Amino acid sequence: MGEVLAASATIAGLLNLTITTLQLSHGYFPGVKNFTKTIEQYFSELERLKDVLEDYKALAESGDTADFVSFFIPSQSEACWKELEHVRTKLEKQCHGSLFSKALSRLRWPFSEEEVSRTVEALHRHQSSLHRRLSARNLKVSSRILSEVRHLREKQQKSSTKVSYDWLSDANPETNHLSARSKHSQGTSQWFLDSSAFKSWWNCSCRSLWVNAIPGAGKTVLCSTIVDYILHQRLPDEAVAYFYFDFSDSSQQKLNACLRSLLAQICSVRSSMPPVVAELKTLCKGPGRNGILTEHELLSALVSVCSGLGWVWIVIDALDESTDWLASMEAIKVMIASTNFSLLTTSRREKEIEEVLSEAMDVSFTLNSINVDKDIRTYVVKCLQTDSELGKRPPNVKKRIEDVLTTKSKGMFRWVVCQIDVLRSCLTSKAVDEALDSLPQTLDASYERILLRIHPAKISLARAALEFLVFSTRPPTLAELAEAVAVGTFDGPFDMENRLFEPEEILKMCSSLLVLERSIVDKMGQDDSSDAEVQQKKDTNERPTVVRPAHYTVSEYLMSPRIHTGPVKVFALAQESGDTSLTKICLRYLLLFNNPEPLSAAIDSEFPLVRYAASNWYHHMASVFMQMDPVAIELLRKFYDTEDYYFFNSIRFSDPDIFWWGKPHPGLRPADLPSPLYYSCMRGACSEHVRLVVDMDFDVNRYGGNWGFPLQAACQSKCDITTLNILLESGANVNALGGYYHTALNAAAGAGSEDKVERLLNAGADPNLGASEGHFNALHRAIWLLQYKRNEEPYTNIVRKLLRAGVKVNATDSLGRTPLEVAARAGKAEIVRALLQAGADVNLTGRFPEGALTKGVKSGSTEIVDCLLDAGAQVNTNGYSTALRTAMRLSNIEMIQRLLKAGAEINSVGALNTGAVHQAAEKGDVEILNVLLDAGADVTLKGWLGKTALEIAASEGHTAVVRRLLREGPEINSICDNHNHNDYDNRGALHYAAGKGDVEIINLLLDAGADVNLKSRFGRTTIGVAARHGHVAVVRRLLRASADVNPSDDFRRTPLMEAVGKGRIEVVDCLLEAGADPDIEAESKWGSASEAGPDPDPASEVEWGYESTSGAEADFDLDLLREYSTFEAALRNGRLDIYKRLISAPPIWKDIKRSASERRKATGRRLQARRCTSCDDIPIPKGNSNAVSWHTLEEVNNRDG
Repeated sequence: MGEVLAASATIAGLLNLTITTLQLSHGYFPGVKNFTKTIEQYFSELERLKDVLEDYKALAESGDTADFVSFFIPSQSEACWKELEHVRTKLEKQCHGSLFSKALSRLRWPFSEEEVSRTVEALHRHQSSLHRRLSARNLKVSSRILSEVRHLREKQQKSSTKVSYDWLSDANPETNHLSARSKHSQGTSQWFLDSSAFKSWWNCSCRSLWVNAIPGAGKTVLCSTIVDYILHQRLPDEAVAYFYFDFSDSSQQKLNACLRSLLAQICSVRSSMPPVVAELKTLCKGPGRNGILTEHELLSALVSVCSGLGWVWIVIDALDESTDWLASMEAIKVMIASTNFSLLTTSRREKEIEEVLSEAMDVSFTLNSINVDKDIRTYVVKCLQTDSELGKRPPNVKKRIEDVLTTKSKGMFRWVVCQIDVLRSCLTSKAVDEALDSLPQTLDASYERILLRIHPAKISLARAALEFLVFSTRPPTLAELAEAVAVGTFDGPFDMENRLFEPEEILKMCSSLLVLERSIVDKMGQDDSSDAEVQQKKDTNERPTVVRPAHYTVSEYLMSPRIHTGPVKVFALAQESGDTSLTKICLRYLLLFNNPEPLSAAIDSEFPLVRYAASNWYHHMASVFMQMDPVAIELLRKFYDTEDYYFFNSIRFSDPDIFWWGKPHPGLRPADLPSPLYYSCMRGACSEHVRLVVDMDFDVNRYGGNWGFPLQAACQSKCDITTLNILLESGANVNALGGYYHTALNAAAGAGSEDKVERLLNAGADPNLGASEGHFNALHRAIWLLQYKRNEEPYTNIVRKLLRAGVKVNATDSLGRTPLEVAARAGKAEIVRALLQAGADVNLTGRFPEGALTKGVKSGSTEIVDCLLDAGAQVNTNGYSTALRTAMRLSNIEMIQRLLKAGAEINSVGALNTGAVHQAAEKGDVEILNVLLDAGADVTLKGWLGKTALEIAASEGHTAVVRRLLREGPEINSICDNHNHNDYDNRGALHYAAGKGDVEIINLLLDAGADVNLKSRFGRTTIGVAARHGHVAVVRRLLRASADVNPSDDFRRTPLMEAVGKGRIEVVDCLLEAGADPDIEAESKWGSASEAGPDPDPASEVEWGYESTSGAEADFDLDLLREYSTFEAALRNGRLDIYKRLISAPPIWKDIKRSASERRKATGRRLQARRCTSCDDIPIPKGNSNAVSWHTLEEVNNRDG
């Protein structure tokens, strides 16, 4: 509590001091000579400081004391206090003296221009610092509130309604970010945040910044600091996305993964899925996609989504670790060209990267060793203080370590880490001195020394661990790595006796070459666990331990030519031999499982490597099959042998035939397992691999799997023509039916492979198979995919090959579409011409009778429309939507003019009972309306619900369209002519305008001669419609036009009843002032309330002439019909204020003949209201006057009797 009071007092005192300084300064203001801009800035900074301090004071008084103390820093206020006290003292000193001296002092400003500039700079610094902390606190509070609201919302929503982007990206960028933050030392990297380059980027003076440095300089840790800064300092409407390319994780090395992650992060902050992303989701689930999206599609979507946001901050780390860094840099260029991006990327300063980024990026910043060395010293000091071993060293030894490592580091954090690991094992001062005197000069030398220290008996184990770690497709867990070492170190079948007693021994052997990290498990593609296990890990927030190379330079050194000439060449690694070794490790491990029984629940703990082996054995083998040694080939043959269950069990652990690649398939039965030949073809194996499997006598025509047959699987995959030849020569049926694509030719067409299509046609493939069985045939498939592919040439050539092969051009697909319709809708004019030349029927329609012309209009291609019209396409059809109606719906004026010129019937309403002129009126498009009217459109044409164009335009509020139609002289006082709906209240244009509340259209219609008292089908007038909707301005305008204030409809409802029923109090006052009678009682036109039969269904108010309503309004309307009393309506609607107005209104007896019973009702109603509501001011009328007299119902009854 004392801290709170002290902080509050400090803020209050600082605020008073600021106000005093301002007052003293204003005393000089009028008399200052040569008033400058610097002095203006001085007063501005003082005012800003006062505003910030007032915000602090308000926060201190708000009661959130803990929050206030947590971000208020006394040292900042003390510095500000000193500056203000200095200014105040000098101002008061100058003012001190007699009145005469004060008058003179006000003519001279007590500070020089230089002093004012220094003061302005100091005030700005203090004010900005205070403001930043206050903004950060407000952002933190806002984020906390937003987080709580989001949590509550998510808790209330069902899981099916949540927007998930798992289909887009399974990578969690927080994994690498948290890993980098864990290596950050307090106080480091601040110099970069204070640098002019970063400030320029943060202030958007430049929009792209490339940070480069030598290897091992701590770029990734610096990048994590930048990300944290942005996340804490950004504005609430700004989006942040970041990505770390990771050399140790193959799934984090591709541009595609980067773009997916960035897009998913940006979309996740939005409440709903952007339409362009929803299109991507549909696209990636399309045929032949298997979830694949191209970089172009992802980048276009990313730019589109970001354009709808305030500002987007993107940070990409380690661009040099991307396997397709050239494409990544091209993507960066596209991002930079966007209008609301700020992009920062880090990488090594390599020549190829520098040539591109130095020109593309606004600013290039190289991390120099001077600043990095300061951070290195901070890091070393921290290690010497916190390390369990080094922390015990004497102060003089610590100081020497600090000085030597900092001096010799040359800006390389990674080098320092390696030396600290060595120094940790030095147990005497002399050993430390010797180690410091013999420090290696480079990272290569550091790694060499670490490898030389490995005991000879452990070299094979260490090399096996490093090899598996470098070439594994994802970072393995420590248990997986230990298992791989046990398999890979020894030849022959896996022997469990070779397992290490303690897996941690690997870390001890390889010292600082490896690092143990925690990983966040929510990445489906990188977790080989079953769905249940993944969900369990998510629910328990389990973070398994994974092993990675300690730095990118470790893998680089082990694979570089430099290691081959040194004393540790035994550790030299190569991609080819590494993949071969990992292939054998995986296959040997999978050969342990030869039992067809259900899998044990404990199998993952007993055999930690099994899921990695099952998921990745093919990946390692695919690139090195031709170079594999005889041992690996023999292992593969044994693995494929169907007399055993090795292959079967591997599929149960990880089935690549499941569209979510590599997920477990525990329920698979041996009888349902497709052959190894099918899986080889499905995976796109090389021809030599397929030849090996075929030679094992597998049936090439065995059915199974998603693709049906090996030939279909090979056609949709990356298998080459040689593989197809092998399958066909082995007896594969080229016209076999089954699988996703149904035929092999269809699969080849879907994959866009011209060579495969040509080969299959030469082998006798029937191009017409498929459509007759209710599926796409190859022609449909190729044309349909044209609209989704960037490279259209292969699909265009496939279409031409199929046409030459005699494919039926008028066959329909599974959706009932002809090839011509598909091509026209896709907007492919070249294909349309080719199909017409091949004999396609231009007027043939499929299941939906729209036709190719209508599809061409939808595509927006005038070239296609002209081509179809020239070929004899009928412009007028009886389908669901004619070509003209489609062009109207798209507002394509050029297309409309073409169709009208071709003879399109302009006054046809078609199956939808809607003409072109009705569509133009509904859209409010005057330009299109002029085209239609010039072409002879009939403005009196009746459309949907019997409405004319004028009535539609009035109901939509399109003033310009109403004005244009009135010039054509339409029937202005007609009402809708709809005999198909007995419960529809046909109205006129003035009714619709009154319901819309559009006074301007009301004026146009009245000036054109509209009848102000025109009645609808059920007798409702325009003033009744306006009163119901509460449009008081329209009511007044209609009254000025002499509208009847007391008309009754067929249910004896007056405008006043309509207004009371909806609680429109302003309209009630207006109508009462105009003489509306509140004593008229409603009565059904079918008789009195008691004779009207059962109550109407509340769900169908339209039967009674009302528009459809909801909630309380619908219930009240029903009650009004039952009671038939304006007064009862007001009470049932809970509107006592309206009830008092009605009761207080004098009865209209002079102009309307009333019976004695009616007068008794009116007077008694007012007496009852006085008793029930204690309203003594309610008048009781006497006779035909408005005087207040009798006060009892008995007196009234006696008088009326």
